[in-house]
Amino acid sequence: MANIIIDTDYNKALKQAEELEDIAQKLSKLEDSDLANILSSIGKNWTGDCAERYAKKGAKARKHLKDTAKGVNKTAKTLREIVKKEKAAEDAAKKLAAIRSYSH
Repeated sequence: MANIIIDTDYNKALKQAEELEDIAQKLSKLEDSDLANILSSIGKNWTGDCAERYAKKGAKARKHLKDTAKGVNKTAKTLREIVKKEKAAEDAAKKLAAIRSYSH
């Protein structure tokens, strides 16, 4: 029964990594197209000092979204690596336990 719970936990962790990748993709799309288009449209229709300051804030927001997406992707990758290593360690421990003899 414990093996099933452990395997389920691995699957859940991989599913969560997939969800993180999906979130990162959505953030990247938001930064790369949606926010870029909005800022471009504003830049074409608004001039002056306030427009320049707003454009700078918009650029900072885009960078923040881009950095956040990269961080979320890195987290997902790390999670996948941890699951892979933990699974390999568990499999090795199971093999070792199967070949050991504890008879006295």
